[in-house]
Amino acid sequence: MPEISNQIRQLGKAGDMFYRLFKKFRGGSFDTGLKIYDALAAGILLNPQIFQFKKTHVEIDTRSGCTYGASLMDFKNKLNLPDNAEIAVSVNSDLFSKWLVEALSKTK
Repeated sequence: MPEISNQIRQLGKAGDMFYRLFKKFRGGSFDTGLKIYDALAAGILLNPQIFQFKKTHVEIDTRSGCTYGASLMDFKNKLNLPDNAEIAVSVNSDLFSKWLVEALSKTK
């Protein structure tokens, strides 16, 4: 969200660098909120308790064609196969934002 982006911008050189990266390489907008997928991936590894996970069966399409490399996640158990992965399905955005700003503030 805009207020979080501005907080990050104020965190010295590292904060300014992240802010500039967010301006060019991101989904969403500064007005409605950014989608920062790499930071989410880091958050899953470093602070998993702020995410909700669901167990499911996952397969990667290895056949030739337009879906090559696509991930199939069977959340409704239509394939009736055993779970082989846990997938993050939601994040507490307030806790994530607080964690991200705190983590970036340590880079000063």
